[in-house]
Amino acid sequence: MNEISVVGSVRKNLPKAKVIGMGFVPTQSDIVGFVEAGASGFILKDATIKEFIATVRSVAQGRRYYRLP
Repeated sequence: MNEISVVGSVRKNLPKAKVIGMGFVPTQSDIVGFVEAGASGFILKDATIKEFIATVRSVAQGRRYYRLP
């Protein structure tokens, strides 16, 4: 399974789960795929700890958060 498939599977089986995708250099189609699969957010794998925490907090509060290059 690729990451987008995993997000879709988690959301299908746990609809209330909040999922954050991660990647190094996502393409526009990757981001669209994460959104369509139900990801609540996306962050780059090389993000700082501050950016990571901000993403998790934002998503935990019910907001969508997509940190892109």
